[in-house]
Amino acid sequence: MNESVPHSLPLPPSLSSGIEALSPEARKRITQLSKPDPVRFILKLMECWILIALAITAATHFHNLWVSILAILVIAGRQNTFALLLHEQTHYLGIKSRWGDLIANFFAVYPLLIISIPGYAGIHLAHHKFYFTEKDPDIHRKIGKHWVFPMKPHRLAILFLKDFFCINLIYNIAAKNKKAHTLQITRMGPSYGWLKPVYLGAWAVFFTVTHSWDIFLIYWLLPLVTIMQVFIRLGAICEHVYIPGAPLESSTAVIMPTWWEGLIFPHLNFFYHIYHHYFPGVPYSRLPEVHEIFVKEGLVKEHHVFNSILEYIKFLLSKEKIQESLA
Repeated sequence: MNESVPHSLPLPPSLSSGIEALSPEARKRITQLSKPDPVRFILKLMECWILIALAITAATHFHNLWVSILAILVIAGRQNTFALLLHEQTHYLGIKSRWGDLIANFFAVYPLLIISIPGYAGIHLAHHKFYFTEKDPDIHRKIGKHWVFPMKPHRLAILFLKDFFCINLIYNIAAKNKKAHTLQITRMGPSYGWLKPVYLGAWAVFFTVTHSWDIFLIYWLLPLVTIMQVFIRLGAICEHVYIPGAPLESSTAVIMPTWWEGLIFPHLNFFYHIYHHYFPGVPYSRLPEVHEIFVKEGLVKEHHVFNSILEYIKFLLSKEKIQESLA
């Protein structure tokens, strides 16, 4: 990797120590938490589709601009949730059976149009295995001036605007589909290459027969290529700061979003991300328990825990705050 490429300043560690400092009792408890949670996974899928249906029904019933904007925002949030459920199923934390990927594909992954579980798994599991080394695909896709913090506020605003207006979309698709530094993953259960085209084709026939292409374009494709793209960047910024060779503790913050941030940007406890890397067998629904275990073990530096996404973003934009925290 080119050493001259600029990169972010490290974060102040949210944890004083990692796994090695846990007591035997804490390790045992986390081991008990490390198993799939199919009930929460399926309930979250059902919740998402109910909210999507209600949002589209309200928007098409009232024909009001503000109701439509709210519906698009709600749907983009559920699309982000689908992406997070894809992440869960990649680790078999949703449904660990030969049919788990098939269920996740039908109800969460295929609706996102351009992604698949095997393709994402090869990239994401390589990120876990080769964290911030030369073989980590994320360190190649998320490095350079667009990912360097501190950053001028207006530059970040421009990046979000480019995401919203689809300017960065083609680049993002190309970056997601890079084949370098991926793992060859054999997934549990059958893998039918023809299934996704048939699935999408069936929906195309449905929209044609019901004359509802306008609903698909406005209330599904539009949020997917605009607001969802902003969510993707925001999630990536909150996930890590991208520094080649950096340890997990100084490149991953603990962030606790406010309730209203969670309404706008559903996150499924994703911002307990450092614990996910420590214990990738713990599903999203149990990550808060892992955090509480670390708190009880005295391993959490509360003054370095961010109490909102906004607080974290403000921190990243301030060179003075970052340097002060590292002093």
